[in-house]
Amino acid sequence: MPLTKDTVATWLAAYVRAWETYDPDTIGDLFTEDATYSYHPFEEPVRSRLAIGRSRYFKDASKAELVREYDNLFLIRFDDRGKCRSIREWFMGRRGQPPA
Repeated sequence: MPLTKDTVATWLAAYVRAWETYDPDTIGDLFTEDATYSYHPFEEPVRSRLAIGRSRYFKDASKAELVREYDNLFLIRFDDRGKCRSIREWFMGRRGQPPA
């Protein structure tokens, strides 16, 4: 599978949809079995598709009130089938935003 800008954009859109479902299988389907996910630059990554698919985030489902906003940087490596082999995510809170 050729890696193109559209391929990555499609994967990122599926990534966002998957995390909104909180469904471990939907999340896991984006990653290879031995994928790694680095949330912070100086900590060990989460290892394996199963560990990545079990992460949980909780928020108000109405999305009526914006509480926090972050800018994100992703470094993603794909296998030859378009599944993520590794991902590094760095996020920064917006200036003037109170700390979490």
